[in-house]
Amino acid sequence: MSALSIKNCTKSYGDVQILKDINLHVKKGEFLTLLGPSGCGKSTLLKIIAGLDTQTSGEIIIKGKEVTNIEPSNRNISMVFQSYALYPHMSVYENIATPLKTRKLDAIQKMPFIGKYLKKSKQILKSIDKDVKEVADKLNIIHLLDRKPGELSGGQKQRVAIGRAMVRNPHLFLMDEPLSNLDASLRVQMRAEIAALHRELNETFVYVTHDQEEAMTMSDKVAVMMDGVILQFDTPHNIYTNPNHIKVAQFIGSPNINTLSAQSYEEGEVYLCGKNIDFKLQGYELSELSLGIRPESFKVVEEKSSKSISASIKHIENLGSHYLLYVNVGHEQNICIVKVNDINAHKIDDIIHLEVKTKKMLVFDAITGQRIYGDKNVKK
Repeated sequence: MSALSIKNCTKSYGDVQILKDINLHVKKGEFLTLLGPSGCGKSTLLKIIAGLDTQTSGEIIIKGKEVTNIEPSNRNISMVFQSYALYPHMSVYENIATPLKTRKLDAIQKMPFIGKYLKKSKQILKSIDKDVKEVADKLNIIHLLDRKPGELSGGQKQRVAIGRAMVRNPHLFLMDEPLSNLDASLRVQMRAEIAALHRELNETFVYVTHDQEEAMTMSDKVAVMMDGVILQFDTPHNIYTNPNHIKVAQFIGSPNINTLSAQSYEEGEVYLCGKNIDFKLQGYELSELSLGIRPESFKVVEEKSSKSISASIKHIENLGSHYLLYVNVGHEQNICIVKVNDINAHKIDDIIHLEVKTKKMLVFDAITGQRIYGDKNVKK
């Protein structure tokens, strides 16, 4: 049984369709990331899963139960927001304990001057105290329990927000861009902590981000969303090496993939910048193509050959472990990025010769953007 199933989900506001026929199945214990640019519908989908918004059509099923008409508080999910959403007047302890008190104490037991002296209340509060301290210990924030949110750093606030989600033992952890307010170095640290937390808990995480590094480094599965549609739902490895659409290829990878116009002729040969690059398509007639060539999929060769294309260096970036050459390629003077380990004394305005590592090249239909597979391409 899937921990989460989304079937034919749509969402419209008047004539504007935000989500278009979304289908997803997430296994228990998986880390799913909804990845895409701003406005693609990923946060709307997360809110629908949480019950904070309602789909126009379709079904949301959590642990085998359809939850469309179930209140958010009864779905047994926990959500971590971008803004942390901590109660500023409460201590860290109270922030983490509040979800348990809300669920376990009745109206009389919650009364501030009477409730805590009732026998049953004492038992419940003792259990809550144990749960809060266990969670705080796991997140290394037990020394912060008496502080208010205003006294915490961004990373500490993030841990408190995660602790408040953890303490309920939910069916699903939902996270809406939880690291976007942190600086770059702290984001890297928190990525590792969230991934480690997921492994420890073995619970289902649904994570929303526009940051591909977060998606690629933490996830078991990634759903790449654009314009309200899931273009690809796959492992991070396959999303990078075998994107099924040119938009996926262009969104994933840093630096960005190079896209160049090419042609295929009657017998399937592919020509780039007028050169036959020793790659054949099978079953395709005369066609306009878009080639996706990642910076590491170019090879700089010493001598000009029948398969090489000439390029002029316009900029060089020294990144320590490697260099990025920004070059003009072809008659249209397309700017491409070439990754090299050594610049071999090359300098600005030098002419270099490039060959394409065709086994790593991606071929797309120039009209539809869909992936085309050739006889030498890596199989999906």
